[in-house]
Amino acid sequence: MKSNSMTFVRTFVALLTLAILSPVCSAGVIDTSSVISKAPGKIEPINAPFSMSQLERPVFPDKTFNIKDFGTVEGGSVKNTEAIKKTIEASAKAGVLKIVEKK
Repeated sequence: MKSNSMTFVRTFVALLTLAILSPVCSAGVIDTSSVISKAPGKIEPINAPFSMSQLERPVFPDKTFNIKDFGTVEGGSVKNTEAIKKTIEASAKAGVLKIVEKK
């Protein structure tokens, strides 16, 4: 059971890290392929001393949200906080992890 618990924790941390760093990764700062390639291919069954559902690998849509589509303005003369917030909310609602700024 300890091995399954550790696998779950490592997988959870990897996915959480990927979700948090996704905007940075999408900008080309971090290569996400190395994080994904290190994640276990299969989630081992959990043998808990109580009834619980088995975990399944999440599947994320292959879609990208562009902050420009939500009203951001270049140059620093306009606060883009609300537009970025809307982008993040729409991305989260759609289950998408990739947010970019494309011109």
